[in-house]
Amino acid sequence: MKKHLLQKVGSIFSIYSGFPRTIYILFVCRLINAMGYFVFPFLTLFLTRNLSLSADKVGLYLMCVEISRIIGALFGGKFTDIFGRKRTLISFQFAIAVFLFPCAFLGDSLIIPKLLTIAAFFNGATRPVYDAIMVDMSTPKNRKEIFSFIYLGLNLGFGIGSLIETTIFFFTLF
Repeated sequence: MKKHLLQKVGSIFSIYSGFPRTIYILFVCRLINAMGYFVFPFLTLFLTRNLSLSADKVGLYLMCVEISRIIGALFGGKFTDIFGRKRTLISFQFAIAVFLFPCAFLGDSLIIPKLLTIAAFFNGATRPVYDAIMVDMSTPKNRKEIFSFIYLGLNLGFGIGSLIETTIFFFTLF
């Protein structure tokens, strides 16, 4: 029974084999980035409990984060066309890390929401780069599978990140 189940699962994922190496790297990048998205649902708790912001200010802040991400996507497409895919993606991923890293050490500082908004801009800017690279690395024959694979990384990242955050949140209650 176990062997049959493993063969079935293996056959389902066999469509994701034989891609260019770059696609697998993008998958891992999307997975890791999506694991970080868990922060936004719990950010509301952080902003209200730890920073004592009102619900309307938190809503306004989260709206600004999303607007920043949208504006970033517009700039990301333009920068990709000007500077190239690889250079743009690496630069924006580095910028995301630069703005997120200090958040781990700032405690209950009001600077954290500002840094997260800037990081969201660069995060949004990576979206068109990913899509352009996926189109470049695919053929019309395997394009659906490649986009599906990258989307799978996004979904797995959301799930894993939420699981990690829920576990951390649960243990901080006790």
